[in-house]
Amino acid sequence: MLTSRRRCILAASLHIPALTAAVAAPTAREAAALSGDCRVSDEAGLGLLQLAAGGARAARAIEDPGAAQQVVGEHTGLADLTEDAKNQRLQNLKPLVWIHIPKTGSSLINTFASTQGLCPDFPEEGYFTEDVLGPHLFGEEQLHKYYTNERYCPGAFNSIGWTSTHTGVGNFPEEALHGHIVAMFRQPEQRLVSAYNYFFHSWPKKLFGRDPHDLHEYAEVTSGCGVKLFTRPGTACYDPAPPTEAEVALALKRLQTDTAFVGLTDEWDLSVCLWHAMYGSNCKDIEFEDMRPGDDRPENRTEDEHYKYDTTDLRGFVDTYDHVLWDEAKKIFERRLKMYNVTRENCPSACARPNDNIDH
Repeated sequence: MLTSRRRCILAASLHIPALTAAVAAPTAREAAALSGDCRVSDEAGLGLLQLAAGGARAARAIEDPGAAQQVVGEHTGLADLTEDAKNQRLQNLKPLVWIHIPKTGSSLINTFASTQGLCPDFPEEGYFTEDVLGPHLFGEEQLHKYYTNERYCPGAFNSIGWTSTHTGVGNFPEEALHGHIVAMFRQPEQRLVSAYNYFFHSWPKKLFGRDPHDLHEYAEVTSGCGVKLFTRPGTACYDPAPPTEAEVALALKRLQTDTAFVGLTDEWDLSVCLWHAMYGSNCKDIEFEDMRPGDDRPENRTEDEHYKYDTTDLRGFVDTYDHVLWDEAKKIFERRLKMYNVTRENCPSACARPNDNIDH
């Protein structure tokens, strides 16, 4: 018999990727009996995870969100899970679907390569470096030679399409997305300026027959790129039609329920450390390097300061569509840092090998 407690644990494991490795899979009969009544937040999910692991005091978290908050406050997070548990979580992530929003960080591919469960025995020459990419190259040859090669990354990436080339997932079946999406997010106006400076990325030149007149026009036409990638197929960001309310709602839902890993470009180091806290393997120095730096970054920024582009030429334009995703992504990211005990103080030392000296 499927008890209400078992029902909620199973429902949580289906909707919160972080729980998947710790909860036994439902039987066929249990799966058929599951309903959507037990959808819970990441915070409540941590309480449920403790319950699934035998933490009796977390039992109240199922019915009482306040109790779940208390559990969160009393536990250091999920960082103490074994490497076996992290590897199981990684296997559940595969085949991953990387929704690569332009100018949010191609360098993430080096983190994939550094993850043993994704790309075992990955060759050094396969890593993306600035020399390999160059400031004006896309690196498709490198991508297909190594990352989509079953020899180096067996079963790692969804065969429906290699989404690192900024491909939308609108034609992907739901089962290919749920718990398999990986995405980085960036402050929307900063991302727009960066994309504009990078050869007017995503500008539909074939449609307009020209380059954009200025940054403001570019932003008006290409805004909502993140929402489009989460909801439309193909080269979605080149579609000048603005997202609909239904698409914004669907993109938000997929971020909240289907996206297993959320990182922030402006918190790159913490994002890399969070990945390894969730999926195991030691981090490498190359993961913390920007392999495609912009040519026009401010020269006067300090080493620890996140660079910011001047947005004056946007003339007050705000990408209201992608801000919906950005605001939610920040909340998810902060929750996950707490859940997995990733901090500025322990990153990157927590994921480095004992004898490594990663200078960040």
